[in-house]
Amino acid sequence: MEKNEKRIMKITRTVLTAVALTVLMTVMFASSVAADPMFVDPADDMHTANGFAVATPYLDITSYQLSVSTSTGTPIYNATFNMNGKIPASATGFVAWELLVDADYNAMTAPCGHYWLLDHQIGVDYVIRFYIRGNSFGAEAYTCDSNSGSQISMTPPTVKVQGNQVTLLFCESDIGMATVFAYVFATVQYSKYTYHVTSCDFVKADIAPNYGYESFGGYVVPAIRFSA
Repeated sequence: MEKNEKRIMKITRTVLTAVALTVLMTVMFASSVAADPMFVDPADDMHTANGFAVATPYLDITSYQLSVSTSTGTPIYNATFNMNGKIPASATGFVAWELLVDADYNAMTAPCGHYWLLDHQIGVDYVIRFYIRGNSFGAEAYTCDSNSGSQISMTPPTVKVQGNQVTLLFCESDIGMATVFAYVFATVQYSKYTYHVTSCDFVKADIAPNYGYESFGGYVVPAIRFSA
């Protein structure tokens, strides 16, 4: 009888230890990742300067999410675009998947100038993007000199492309060490390479959210999203 009781107590301690470790690992993982929800964006809602455009599936955002992981000790941001079509190996002209960041919540500070029809009136301080130009691919993170407007390159993001998904991984230094900021996801077809968008460069785009902007880090604003 005593042997059975000791055996049961040993098994109980082992089970409780395993449960405690599982809870601890879950808490540690949860505390290392902060994420906005996976927001939904309706299909076929691309636009030109003059109104709605025929959507290009691989530029048509269907959902998007921004998160940050600190599990390695250094914050790594993760911007995920889910598209309505597979990402191609080549494209006509210059197309880009962009995260536009207003690092100081100030619409008046936009060192690269306002992004025509793309920024939803936020003051874009930093741009993180992946692009396809003809048969070539590239990625860049940049801001601009507030006086001259010239481009200032940051560390390019790591890009993962799989099927209809594009993921941009970048460091906090790419957005001025900001932890609370406003942002907009954008996919754009340009007539040529550009880092300062004007009506001459813009062909068509999909912006998410549809109106307003998202907020990261706790400061909440009313973004307007349409149902899919």
